[in-house]
Amino acid sequence: MIQEKQEGPKNYFKIPFGMKTNMWLLLLPLSAINFFLPEEVFYVLMIALLIIGTLNDKAVYYNSSFLMMLPLILLVALGMVRGMGDVNKDYVRDVIIFSKNIVYILGGIALGKYIKDFNTFFKYFFILAFIGSLYHIGTFAAHIHEAMSLESIRFYAGYENVVEAVTLAILVSRKVNKDFRKIVEELPRHSTIMIMVIGLSFLLYFSRTMIVVLFVLSFFLCNIVYIRQIFSKQNAKVFKALIFAVVGFYLIVLIASLGPSDSPLQRLVVKFEDIPQEVSWDAKRNASATLDDINDNWRGYEAYQGLLKYYNGTDLQKTLGYGFSAKIDLNIIMKLAGQDYDKVPVLHNEYVTLLVKTGWVGLVLYLAFLYMFGMSKINYTREEHPQIYYSYQMLSGMSIVSLLNTYIGFGLLGIGAAALPLIIGFFWGNIERHKRAVIEMPAFDFVGTV
Repeated sequence: MIQEKQEGPKNYFKIPFGMKTNMWLLLLPLSAINFFLPEEVFYVLMIALLIIGTLNDKAVYYNSSFLMMLPLILLVALGMVRGMGDVNKDYVRDVIIFSKNIVYILGGIALGKYIKDFNTFFKYFFILAFIGSLYHIGTFAAHIHEAMSLESIRFYAGYENVVEAVTLAILVSRKVNKDFRKIVEELPRHSTIMIMVIGLSFLLYFSRTMIVVLFVLSFFLCNIVYIRQIFSKQNAKVFKALIFAVVGFYLIVLIASLGPSDSPLQRLVVKFEDIPQEVSWDAKRNASATLDDINDNWRGYEAYQGLLKYYNGTDLQKTLGYGFSAKIDLNIIMKLAGQDYDKVPVLHNEYVTLLVKTGWVGLVLYLAFLYMFGMSKINYTREEHPQIYYSYQMLSGMSIVSLLNTYIGFGLLGIGAAALPLIIGFFWGNIERHKRAVIEMPAFDFVGTV
């Protein structure tokens, strides 16, 4: 009698990487933590690794991203050509800031060669988020006696790491959305402590940006909103979700008001309430502002100076920008990161940075890029193709996150922003690989077009 071979217990956390061929890909998510490598070093290293790593991969997965990234490619070309008259270190930095998304998206596609689906991505990022959280909490704990205010907590604990927010969004969505559970497996019981560590790390950031990432991605992965078909019945859910979110926010405001006025929670609430004031500025305020006013509303002040430069430009400069290496005159001397500056090369408001360096044409190209990968129409339903559908939902969430965060300095054009384009690239590649390997769609079809 022949007996079937009994399978041993499933090892959920088995890393899906071969030591010899895949160790270089570990650099991709590690860089997203923003702890290990300077951006310039990682940028050059990524280019070299891509050349090596893509030699044995199918070119079709990378070719499929060309039309999606075409607006971004044109944007980089525009800035480079317009800034050719003043090639210096600022010019090189701008080239890296604007073109890194192309390199990192291709890196994310390469990552898909070894991380085969959404579930494997989640397992890998869950472990990565846990390791990053331990590092983050350890850094904070080492300075616990010095972290007595919100500013000092954020200084010692770090300002943000989107990996934790993405991981928590997937965890929340899996708990709420039963359809999503079809493609993301349940975590083992011993992972509870790891989840608590990731959650604690997330809270220590006190980051509005990360809270926005968590909510936006959860909205999409819970299937509450579907922006690829605005007038679908599915989108009726978003109104209930927004009401729930508003009620939740004011409940937090109430809880914060019961504690000390200088508590971290109260300060975080105030930071949300101060967003309109913080990012706005006008001629009247500019004429009479004190240094304290400027410091308290720095993002609005610097954005206004950028707009002044844009509006004072010629018609050609308004259309095509001043080019890479262009700087914005602050009209004051301001101490930033320990140094005195009277001009800055980049702004927190990346939309204004786009206008100054690439004009309104560059701004339109950037918005076209966000639309191409996150909002264009698709023909895959969650019932028939859940893996592809939720990969598209992740891309939609990343598109909205980028749209919002570009306004405050943590979008795709932010310094050190590697995680978002890597994740975008992975899910784009994941869709392409599943369409061709599972559905056997012809290789020349372009994903995401109407």
